[in-house]
Amino acid sequence: MINGIYETHADVRNLKEARAFYEEQLGLTPSLVMEERGVIFYTPGGSGQVFGIWEKPEVEWKKSHFAFQIPVEDMKAAISWLKDREIVAKQAFGLDPTEPLVHTWVPMASVYFEDPDGNLLEFAANLPEPPDHDPKVIYFSDWEKKHGKHTSSPVQAEPTLETQHYKPYIPRQKAVVNENYNRLLSQRINRF
Repeated sequence: MINGIYETHADVRNLKEARAFYEEQLGLTPSLVMEERGVIFYTPGGSGQVFGIWEKPEVEWKKSHFAFQIPVEDMKAAISWLKDREIVAKQAFGLDPTEPLVHTWVPMASVYFEDPDGNLLEFAANLPEPPDHDPKVIYFSDWEKKHGKHTSSPVQAEPTLETQHYKPYIPRQKAVVNENYNRLLSQRINRF
């Protein structure tokens, strides 16, 4: 029945500050602004998926986490791209933000950062290789070495991200690696 996440929302304490971050620093374009209700909606990348920020008083505010999907070819530049916009990549799973991380059981590359309210945001990109059966979080360069790829260091990559690629990340369903895996992966990739 469920095949994805259609929308997600984040609480913010100050709509004006949050709007500046999401639009000026991340490059999102608002789809609907309802300042009288304290909400702004975005449809990143024209995907039809909805991301909303809702201004809440301190007593109602709660921290959230979600991920924007980006193309895998842009992942190596993600940390530099954030830094150019004065956004600091965050340590995650005990690993410093010197390069993207890979969640080997998905597999998915990630970079974590925060918005001005402390919501934990993520850039995420599905990787084409099959998942590992031993779930870990490792550096992207270690993943590439394991899969016989020898590319330039992610730390030195030039920023190439373009805002039209942003889509909220929708976790791929867990699947046993078998003949259905390729079919599921193909369906997943074709959605975007």
